[in-house]
Amino acid sequence: MSYFRTGMLVLVTAVSLVRCGAPDSRDDAHLITHNDFESYGGWTSLPTLTDERAHSGRYSIKVTPQQPFGPSFSKPVGQFYHEGARRLKLEAYVYRDDPKAHVALIMAVHSPVDNSGLVYEEVAHTGESNAWWKLEKVIELPEGLPEDAKFKLYAWMGDGRGAFYVDDVTLTRLP
Repeated sequence: MSYFRTGMLVLVTAVSLVRCGAPDSRDDAHLITHNDFESYGGWTSLPTLTDERAHSGRYSIKVTPQQPFGPSFSKPVGQFYHEGARRLKLEAYVYRDDPKAHVALIMAVHSPVDNSGLVYEEVAHTGESNAWWKLEKVIELPEGLPEDAKFKLYAWMGDGRGAFYVDDVTLTRLP
């Protein structure tokens, strides 16, 4: 084999290895969801998807007074609420323009019978404005939730001006 062919084979192999990257560090056994919103670009006309500002990558979710709710993650509680594991950990990066804006990530569980609220947890952004902040919150779901109750996670702007951005959202089940 010529040096040129050998060199090209090594180069192609090296490029393939680089593209694979390191394995994901999240614990998939406990992962409920992770979203960096990159896969939405070009696939949806979601009004809250933006490339104006992002913590990582190119896209994030933007909520404003005109569009006060971000898209919601929704899943039946029974798909992750088992074996006594009732604690959930939320991690997300958030950014707000208006220091007086009341903005939060909401975790809620709704009854499958009448959609009434069974759990409501507001994780408010209280950090400085015009900077990315990491929000972290651990909640413990109450015992006895129906397996078909709906867990929801979404961004919300209660009041204020400007915009609230959310990126790199991870929800895990704690043992």
